[in-house]
Amino acid sequence: MEVWVNGAPAVARYDAARLRTIISTPAWPKSQAVTVEARAAGDIVALGEAHNRACIAADVQRLLQGRAGALPLEQLLDADAVLALPELPGKWNAVARLGGPFARCIPFTTLEEASQQLVRIIVGAPADGSPYDVEVRFTLHRGPAPQGATVRHTQTTEAHILDAPFVFDGVLHAQQCEAEVTLTWRGVSWTERFVGPLLFPAIPRWRLVAFHEGEAPAPEAVFTADGGVDPTLDWRLSQQELASIPALDEPHAVHFVYFAREYEADLWAGTPLVGYLTTTVFSPQVREAVLEFRTGGSVTLFCNGVPLEVRPHPEAADAPLWSRPIERTVPFSLRAGVNTLLIRSTPAPDSPHPHWWFFGGRLATPEGAPLVDVDYR
Repeated sequence: MEVWVNGAPAVARYDAARLRTIISTPAWPKSQAVTVEARAAGDIVALGEAHNRACIAADVQRLLQGRAGALPLEQLLDADAVLALPELPGKWNAVARLGGPFARCIPFTTLEEASQQLVRIIVGAPADGSPYDVEVRFTLHRGPAPQGATVRHTQTTEAHILDAPFVFDGVLHAQQCEAEVTLTWRGVSWTERFVGPLLFPAIPRWRLVAFHEGEAPAPEAVFTADGGVDPTLDWRLSQQELASIPALDEPHAVHFVYFAREYEADLWAGTPLVGYLTTTVFSPQVREAVLEFRTGGSVTLFCNGVPLEVRPHPEAADAPLWSRPIERTVPFSLRAGVNTLLIRSTPAPDSPHPHWWFFGGRLATPEGAPLVDVDYR
C-alpha cells in the first residue's frame, strides 16, 4: 500500500498489534487542509471474518471475566451455548455482544426532562431479527406505598423505547424510580434491575433564625408545649429552588449567611453567633429513623424536644469544612403524624468564609435507606 499526502508520496508503516497506520508528515499550518490518500492493488482493509470472530470471542471472555472456563472458540461465539451457562456476572452483556436482546436505562434528573419522564428503558432487538419478549415493571418509590406500572411486548422483532409513566409533578419530595426488565429469547428468560437516582435526597425545606450568642434562647425555650417551635421568632424560609439547581438529585443545604445577611459582618469578624434550623416532619406511621447530615458548624440536634445522639466519627473533627464526611445520629423514634426537628448551630471558629456555616441532612432508616414516605412542611 502506498500513502500520499497532499499529492506527494509519504512514509507510512503499519502497526499490526494496534491495527493502526502511522504516517509521517512535515509540520503543516493549522489553517491548511491536509489530504491523505491510500493506494493499493487489492483490498486496503484486510481484517476479514476471522479477525472479527476473534474480537467477538475476546469480548465475550472479557465480559464473562474468565468464569466460563475453557470454552472452545465455537462455543464462545454461540449465543445458545452462552445462554446455557449458569448465572455469571456479565453473562447478559455477553449475550448482547453475540447479537441477543439487551436493555439499558437512562435516568432523567433535570427539571425539563424529569417533568416528562423519570427513566427511559431502551431495548435492543436481536441482531438476527428473531422474535423475543420484553416486560418492563416500573416502580416509583414515593409516599406511603410504591406505585407500579407494567409494559409488555411479546414476540416482537423491533427495538423499543419505553418511558416510565411517572413524572416529577413539582412537589419537593424524595422519590426514586426503578425498572425491572425481563427479556425472553430462544426459550431463556432473564431479568435486569435498574435503579434511578434519588431525587431531592436531602430535606428540601427548613426555617431558620440567627442571634448573637448572648441573645440566643436556649433550645428548651425554642420548643413550645405542644412540641412545635416558638412562632414569634423571626423564622426565615430556606426552600430548595428548582430554578437554581442543575438537577433534581442535588442535595439541599442551608447557608446561614444567605438568609441572615445582617450577620455577615459579624461572621467575618468572628463574633459568636447562634442559629436554629427547624422543619416539620409528617410521618404516616411510628418508626425508627436516623438523621444523616453534613455541617460546617457545631450542632446540637433535637427531635420533638428530645436531644439526638450523634455516632462518633473521628474523621469529621479533623476534616476541612468543605470536605467534612456525612455524620449520623443513633436511631430515634418518629411518631405517627407531626414531628419537629430542631438544630442548634454555631459557626466553626476556624471558618475561612461565612459561606461555610451550613447544614444539610436527610432522614433515613437505621439501615441507611432513604425515607420516601415522609413530608417536610
